[in-house]
Amino acid sequence: MQKNKIGIFLPYAENYDSHYGGAIARWCHETLSRNLDKYHFSVYSASGDKGYPEGYKTNIYGKYISFIKNKERKYARNLLWAKIFYQIKRFTCRDSFLLFSLFNEIKKNDIVIIHNRPKLVSFLRRLGFDKKIFLHLHNSHLANLAINEINDTIYHSDKIFYCSDFLKTEVEDKLNKNNNKNIVIYNGCKNISDSNFFEPREKVILFSGRFIDDKGILELIDGFNLLKGSYELHLAGGVSSGIDNATSPYYEKIKNKIKVNDKIKNIGYLDHDLLLKKMRESEIFIMPSKWKEPFGMVALEAYLSGCKVIASKNGGAKEFLLLDAVYCDCEPKSIFKAIVKSIDIKNYVPSNDMGYFSWDNIAEKFSNELDDD
Repeated sequence: MQKNKIGIFLPYAENYDSHYGGAIARWCHETLSRNLDKYHFSVYSASGDKGYPEGYKTNIYGKYISFIKNKERKYARNLLWAKIFYQIKRFTCRDSFLLFSLFNEIKKNDIVIIHNRPKLVSFLRRLGFDKKIFLHLHNSHLANLAINEINDTIYHSDKIFYCSDFLKTEVEDKLNKNNNKNIVIYNGCKNISDSNFFEPREKVILFSGRFIDDKGILELIDGFNLLKGSYELHLAGGVSSGIDNATSPYYEKIKNKIKVNDKIKNIGYLDHDLLLKKMRESEIFIMPSKWKEPFGMVALEAYLSGCKVIASKNGGAKEFLLLDAVYCDCEPKSIFKAIVKSIDIKNYVPSNDMGYFSWDNIAEKFSNELDDD
């Protein structure tokens, strides 16, 4: 029997790669790789090299975008060249241009899944695509549109996947109505044995993420500076995914704050397996975001690695952390109190059955939605 052809369109900024790619690329890899026997996948992405093997495709324009992104990364610390390549990217790299340039390939699919770019749904319809279109949202991009644009996107979509009930509710509350096209498919996590929960852990409070204001890193540092004792704060990540050499005014503020406390370590960007190892070694993981994290895959991974987790009160993380986390506001005193409370928790073991969030289960739910047409 011929397999259904499924096209996956990624935003041009999302490399289909375990190193330079983010949560969207990982979600696709983990779910697609478990369903290769059932479907023929084509992943359309502006990546230079295919870090993941599931049917990756690009074209000349995609390679051009990849070239510009690579140059921007290479010269990230040269403020002049970084600004030049940023401006080139800003004016010449577009998701709509990439989709248009790939349309002759994309139209061969039975279903097209567009990740995180709601306006492309209507654009693809205007290009003449008359088969199934699914929209998969990992952020609040749909809820942030005007109501007429939201309705237009819903009208032209056959299904809309959300990575959390929080994201789904944002849209439904704005429209003041539910929609049977709206479906929650959570992010997942690599299966991690619970055998390490009772092993000694380093007195480390671990943060992992992009070094941007939304992540609340400056507030985290100020909160940690109120703590007395032997704990260290380790910051994993960088200004951009996959690189350590980029800088920004916000990153410079972080570096200046770190200088006054030798218990704060910038450990740089860690590949995924190394990050999981670091989580299994650390006692506490913290995600004190200013913005409402739609899900927080990194917090799920830390949770299943046996870390005590501190998370911001708002967003989707409560859907899997439930009562097992310590919650805080993105404010130094609140973060400090959450750290103290976490340190006081002894013999910590997650109380929830987290098998629901295994990639095997998430991939099966994804497959069920593809079959239900």
